[in-house]
Amino acid sequence: MHRVKNFLSFVVFFFFLALLQGCGGGGGGGDDAPSVRLVSLELSSIDSALEVGDERQLRAAGLYSNSTAEDLSTRVTWSVDDESVATVSGSGLLTALAVGTTTVRASLDGLSAQRSATVSPASLQAISISAPVSRVAVGISTRFSAVGLYSDGQRRDISDQVAWSVSDLNVATIDPDSGLLTGAAEGEVTVTASEDGGLNGTAEFTVSPATLQGLQVNPASLSLARGTSRLVAVTGIFSDGSNQNVTEQVGWSSSAENLAVVTGSSLVEALEQGTATLTASLEGEQVDLAVTVTDADLVSLSLTPVNASIPLGLSLRYVAQGTFTDGSVQDLSDLVTWTSSDQTVAVISNSSSSRGRVDTLALGTSTITAVADGVAQSTDLTVDDAQLTSIDLEPTQQTVANGSDATIRAFGQYTDGSRIDIGSSVNWNTGSPGLIDLTLVADGRIRTLAQGEALVTAELDGISSLANISVTDAILTSISIESAATSLADGTSLKLIARGQFSDDSSQDISDQVTWETSDSSVLTVVNGGAEAGTITGQRPETATIFARFGGEIGQEIFTVSPAVIENDGLLIMSPKTDLNVNEGVQASAQATYSDGSVQDVTNQVNWTSSQVSIASVDNTQGNKGRIRALSVGETQIRASISGVQSNNLPVTVTQNPDLPIALTVRPQPNIIVNDGNDPSDIRINVIPALPSGTVADGTTVMLTINEGETERMESLSTNDGVASYTLRSNHTGVVTLTATLGDLTSRAGVLATPNLENAIIAQGLSQAVYENDTLKADSIFVLLVRNLSNRVFNVDRISIQYLDPNNDNQAVQFPGSPFTSPEATSNGDLTAGEFTSIGYQLDNDIEASVYEIIYEFSDDTVGTLQPLRGRFDFAAP
Repeated sequence: MHRVKNFLSFVVFFFFLALLQGCGGGGGGGDDAPSVRLVSLELSSIDSALEVGDERQLRAAGLYSNSTAEDLSTRVTWSVDDESVATVSGSGLLTALAVGTTTVRASLDGLSAQRSATVSPASLQAISISAPVSRVAVGISTRFSAVGLYSDGQRRDISDQVAWSVSDLNVATIDPDSGLLTGAAEGEVTVTASEDGGLNGTAEFTVSPATLQGLQVNPASLSLARGTSRLVAVTGIFSDGSNQNVTEQVGWSSSAENLAVVTGSSLVEALEQGTATLTASLEGEQVDLAVTVTDADLVSLSLTPVNASIPLGLSLRYVAQGTFTDGSVQDLSDLVTWTSSDQTVAVISNSSSSRGRVDTLALGTSTITAVADGVAQSTDLTVDDAQLTSIDLEPTQQTVANGSDATIRAFGQYTDGSRIDIGSSVNWNTGSPGLIDLTLVADGRIRTLAQGEALVTAELDGISSLANISVTDAILTSISIESAATSLADGTSLKLIARGQFSDDSSQDISDQVTWETSDSSVLTVVNGGAEAGTITGQRPETATIFARFGGEIGQEIFTVSPAVIENDGLLIMSPKTDLNVNEGVQASAQATYSDGSVQDVTNQVNWTSSQVSIASVDNTQGNKGRIRALSVGETQIRASISGVQSNNLPVTVTQNPDLPIALTVRPQPNIIVNDGNDPSDIRINVIPALPSGTVADGTTVMLTINEGETERMESLSTNDGVASYTLRSNHTGVVTLTATLGDLTSRAGVLATPNLENAIIAQGLSQAVYENDTLKADSIFVLLVRNLSNRVFNVDRISIQYLDPNNDNQAVQFPGSPFTSPEATSNGDLTAGEFTSIGYQLDNDIEASVYEIIYEFSDDTVGTLQPLRGRFDFAAP
């Protein structure tokens, strides 16, 4: 009797993150200090997929009135609402028993905290592993991570659920629990991640002959108030021109351990007033970090974002900045103790790895509070029911040279007009895994592997969007360094761009891929890696040369650090508009005029404030500094400060016009069409008013720009009931980029025009089989995983499962019951937007054959029958 295994989409899981003790030192409860009381409990999140039989160790932390924290996992009372789904032990060990959802609770002294736990029928199908770098030098380490592909189509981090090993311990060693690999000798090694069910993921890795040539620390100097701390990062520069984060590997020493020390691998703690030099060492190389500890006291805290709203199911991270008695401002996000007033609505983490991150659990409002040294600040967080309406991928079309990285971001447009970066939430896929690597895509980076055209898609909540990456065989010929100026004042910073020129006359921003170096770090420091890559900071007046190295090419530029200082009235802040509507945003900028007459953009260096944060907030987080957000009707003053110099007051008036358009969404249906000039895609452009009660006037003009490679045209559209419509047909091959504009509002989408709709469907074959003596043994399983990359609906007509009979000229022989046409086997007869499905077959008897096939037969209501999708399993292949 045959056994068909069909796997369909079901539920979303959450990942487990171990909760560490909070900051504030010591953390005792009320036993030794009766005046100190327990104010709240916090549970570690259940963030990874739970299958029946899985176990997760949960942690409970207690937060006290003196801002300390303590691990109370063994003191709280643990319980679950539905013990048929899961049980929890007295120490917090959660065990999944059956498919379903239940609530896990911890209680102590009249306080309680809870987390939702879901056990799904989804099963792990495949494992992929990766590291942030493709090679390390001898003695240098990197940490691998593992991602599991489940039968519901979701990809989840399972790094802490696999066992790590390497093929040759003479070349590299790896920690079996953490995945930390260390190079031992030059050579190649295979890294393997194994899980209990027998599935493995492998990757090839290189230990190179490169040697460590220097270290960089970011920031290069620190000024901290006594009792505060700051994380730093150390980058290693290698002889082959590469760079790597080596923060976890360096050793630290202090010239004055009573003044400042490094705890862990990267936390600088300011103990007493004075100056100290902290030295990081690795493989004979050193770098110094100058630390000044002041006696300033904390005066106030400010939180970002202010009075935020976020759709249920998403997360956000809060930033806390402290202002001190000497006027200095420090990021205290990792020092404050965070609390949420209603943990049934939202919980906020005090874990060292995710401090300040809020997870939303239910609709409602909770007050988020940060406390440090007796100073507190609060803001409201509203969890709303805004729905995702579209996903914008930026860019929708790009060309990159093989060996360099592509960049991409995913933004979700919601029904309340909000636009949120959802790159870490969407399900990323590609139909060309041999051309690009999506391992780092959640961070906005895509590695290129080979020349060709690669389709990238992002899907969330049944909504999908696509983009195209053209990978060329061009080679890097030179690097130039671009900047707004070649001089900067001492103590200020300047962002540089490394522009790569390629053999096909194209150019590309490779700032985050090059290795940045300075000829004299006492004059200029430069940052490698991350969003700040290429940022230089003046340390003392003099000249120095900045280098950018990549692929054997070097670019260089000379910069001068001047002794100029900002004039007393030399800080000017501006905004393109100061009359805002509720829920509207605008980017402000800051310019500093110096004593030598030079002018410098310091938008990302000043500290921004609003006199009435409940009326309009201004962002101080990196990447969003100076972003003003209107919250309620009224007036406020925006100000900025740097190096003790205050800016002008920028008055902002907020009014409320519910009809004012505040956002656009572009949604093509379908987002893949045949490029015959006849197959249509209906483009709907929604204009979203400021408030749900608002109405967009009929006849509002929306401009639609249609880009088809080298051809571009514009269409003027008018709204009806808030929607502007257009029917797209195309003869272009590739992604058609659609850009809608209304005033300063912009939204984009892409439509793939192709001669073959089959490009929208991808498949991956997996097997757990025993093949011996030309025979596939009973109980062997082979599975075909199928995903629709588009939002076009395809009919699943039937599925055939067969083998090729070697004793009958390899004629196809159907397995019992094949072909399958039942709704259970054919995903209810269609493959919808972004849908993932799979079908598998388990043998009851030995079969003398080596080639097995699973064949999906699709059709489309517009173009008819498609080329069948065939999954081939050849167990005799080498």
